Amino acid sequence: MSWVGPNSQLENFLIGLFWVLLTVGFEFLAGHYAFKKSWETLLADYNIAQGRIWILVLITNLLAPTIAVWGKNK
Repeated sequence: MSWVGPNSQLENFLIGLFWVLLTVGFEFLAGHYAFKKSWETLLADYNIAQGRIWILVLITNLLAPTIAVWGKNK
């Protein structure tokens, strides 16, 4: 992660959070306006009870910078 330049675990977390916000923003804006999907359809991807695991991708994006630095320093 040296090319990103985080100096603390908080910065690593904030980078992951930024990635998640960009991903969700793109998913909802492009999904609704470019691909003409309803908001309900887009939200359905977050329903774990129906077997949708998209939220796990977002959690991975959130934690990836922190885990990468932790693994490198170990």
